Amino acid sequence: MNVEPTLKIEQIGGLPIILKVLSELKLAEKIDAHFKLHGNWEGASKGFIVVIWISYIISTCDHRLSSLENWVKERQKSLESLLGEPIRVKDFTDDKLGNLLDEFSDTRAWSAFESDLNRSFIRIYGFSDEVIQIDATIGKSFRKVVEDGLFQYGHSKHFRKDLPQFKTVVANLADGSFPLASLTVSGEQSDDGLYIPMMESAKKSLDKTGLFWVGDVKMGALAIRVHVAKNEDYYLSPLSKVQLPEEVLWEKYVQPVMRGEITLEAIQREEIVIAKGYEISVNQVFEGFNWTERHLVIRSEQYAQAQEQGLMKRLNKAVQTIEALNIRTNGKKVYTTEQDLQNAVKTIERKYKVKGLLEVSYDIQYEEKQIRAYKDKPARTEKKMCYQLKVQRNQQAIERKIATLGWRVYATNKEADKLSLEEAVILYREEYKVERRFRNLKEEVTRLLPLFLKKDSRIKGLINLLILVLKVIAAIEFKVAKALEERAEELGELYEGNPKITTARPTISKMMNAFKSFAIVFVSQQGAVDNVLIPELKPVQSKIIELLGFELDIFRNWKPEKKILFSQ
Repeated sequence: MNVEPTLKIEQIGGLPIILKVLSELKLAEKIDAHFKLHGNWEGASKGFIVVIWISYIISTCDHRLSSLENWVKERQKSLESLLGEPIRVKDFTDDKLGNLLDEFSDTRAWSAFESDLNRSFIRIYGFSDEVIQIDATIGKSFRKVVEDGLFQYGHSKHFRKDLPQFKTVVANLADGSFPLASLTVSGEQSDDGLYIPMMESAKKSLDKTGLFWVGDVKMGALAIRVHVAKNEDYYLSPLSKVQLPEEVLWEKYVQPVMRGEITLEAIQREEIVIAKGYEISVNQVFEGFNWTERHLVIRSEQYAQAQEQGLMKRLNKAVQTIEALNIRTNGKKVYTTEQDLQNAVKTIERKYKVKGLLEVSYDIQYEEKQIRAYKDKPARTEKKMCYQLKVQRNQQAIERKIATLGWRVYATNKEADKLSLEEAVILYREEYKVERRFRNLKEEVTRLLPLFLKKDSRIKGLINLLILVLKVIAAIEFKVAKALEERAEELGELYEGNPKITTARPTISKMMNAFKSFAIVFVSQQGAVDNVLIPELKPVQSKIIELLGFELDIFRNWKPEKKILFSQ
């Protein structure tokens, strides 16, 4: 009796590449070493589950726990062949994954595991620890705020004060944009209070001094700068208006330039002048500690123009709003005292940040009106305030304000022979690399938002896991970019509809997209796999595998040995 063979098609995409990278790192073994099995644990090891889980997240750009079980079921034969172990689909239920996230939320346990893994990444992929960038991001959600919960109301750059938020700080190796460590806290906490704990956590992976920290204005707080200097490390950060008030900026740093006492140095990037500046040396004393830092005084013409345009728009809007106070209409507030009127003007000036730039004159008169007696109400005199406001621009103050625009003062304790003025400016402008990883985390690759988990511990554990995914992504992108640079080549055929476009820094999304059609066909007879049909690799697929230093066999090493290649 002849039995018709059965076919099972499994869409695997770039799965062999991801599994190969995780195998190089010995990720499963490290997970199992740091997160021990307990008596109630059944089935596959935690490391084995996490390896498949990470592969799923990178392949699908989806972090939802509920989808993994079905994804594994649809690729079970391929995963078993690639990993060399039988797979029990029930090991990937959302309940089991949730329990793992609870364990991953343990800050101490995760930090020890992360430090161990980071050393493997740095050793295998050769990331440089010369520069570490630090920045924070927030995640918002429509959920109820509970006391001591992860989601709290706090300051938001996204202008949604009505939504509770959490905050995640990341220390990023500038080389390869590799997320070294992260810290997730409740959303009401200020950024500057998180930098020192973040630095201490990141240093555990590197175990050395002389690290160079680069961050935004919040990292420029004096307490953070002295902490870095005391630990024999270096920092580079712009100073905020708290650290350097506008009056001090004008008198000490800008006026000498206006008087022609200082000659500015041109700062170029790719032979284009992007800014001009100079530097001075400043002796600092804080909490009994003395050190010397350089203040790099930089003016960007483009930044100045943008700030001036913004200032003019705010001035115009402020003038219009103040003049509108003269117009009385139904439903509009009428001011009854001169003090109330002056307070309204001050509120408008604060709102549009034009304090001291406008001169407002008040023409206020009071009219008396006799009201006759009526029934039980006696005759009385009503006093009514009539006002007329005139607004003029204080041109002298505006010109002085414009003169201060475009200037930023950066503080660093790095010696001039190790960090020039030009190098400092260019280095700080690469801070966007951290922002790119935040986009990867929240919106693009791992798509953290919106969050579907309810328990705070599981949200923290998930963020830790997704930062781990970003490490893997950074390693793949870095290795491919480095290989292309060494060969002075660029990679093409990544952009649908325009295969001629090439790039020297392909993203993980583009590279995985190049494998999206790769599928394996398993031919079975009486329940046993007899043949495997494997598509031939396309040139761009072979190129990516080669750039990663892998053999093409990672896409051909299937069981049983009887395999048939065919053209896609």
